[in-house]
Amino acid sequence: MTDTPSSTPLSLGGLLRRFAMTYLLCLVGGILLLPYFVSQRISVISAALLLAAVIHACMGFRQKNGRNLSRREKWLAWAGIMGIDLIVLALLPALLLAGTPSTQFVERWIAMLGSAGLVVIVHAATALLGISLAQRIKPHVARPFFF
Repeated sequence: MTDTPSSTPLSLGGLLRRFAMTYLLCLVGGILLLPYFVSQRISVISAALLLAAVIHACMGFRQKNGRNLSRREKWLAWAGIMGIDLIVLALLPALLLAGTPSTQFVERWIAMLGSAGLVVIVHAATALLGISLAQRIKPHVARPFFF
């Protein structure tokens, strides 16, 4: 099912910019609200925020263009989303460890990056799931609500 296209279509680069802004805002909000979540595991929370950001960006693409992503565009979007996510996953430990004594910082950062392999696999599957779900959600049920 497609939406009515708007006057300005959204390119794949626009989809990735929309994803990056949404993902960063979600992560900042998630980190600020971390003490209030039932699960305080940052890997679970970041995967949920990734899913929300991917769905938001892909639904925005559908709303602006009046169509879903093509097969080629899905894989290009997934590759771009994973590129952005890998940058965030590399920087997130450094932000979380801010204020750690310099002697322990490098050790802890390497330990956090060492466990990132599993997180990357989970995030890759989550991004694919988000792209797929965004194309199956009925347009009249949910719409992107900002930018």
